[in-house]
Amino acid sequence: MKNIFLILFIAAATISCGSNKDKNRVSQDFKIKFVSLKDAIVKLECTEGCAWKELSWSKNNNRPQAINAYGMISQDEPINTKDKLPDFKILIEPTDNGATLQSLNGTAWKKLSFSCVDLSDCNQFVDFNGVTQQK
Repeated sequence: MKNIFLILFIAAATISCGSNKDKNRVSQDFKIKFVSLKDAIVKLECTEGCAWKELSWSKNNNRPQAINAYGMISQDEPINTKDKLPDFKILIEPTDNGATLQSLNGTAWKKLSFSCVDLSDCNQFVDFNGVTQQK
């Protein structure tokens, strides 16, 4: 009988030691602004829910770049579940007049795209629900 209680205690302790995030919690508290997609450079600002404020990188033949709440990452980097930041993971592929985005984790959408009237002042925002235009 003692062995059964010991096994149950160890199992309960092991299960509770995993992620600090609630498995049922869905990240909704982030907002990213596409500042510019001009001159072979992608420029972003995170206005809510990120450890970074600004990111930029070379378009490099419009190759996709993955980002999360910490910044630029590789596509196969695991999701960080040990903190309170949103667990979104987005793959951004610049196009000639905007961008195509694929959600790899933590959003209500799977894939979306947008175009910018002015690539130097794109003014498109992406959040949990998709793309919004804000002034």
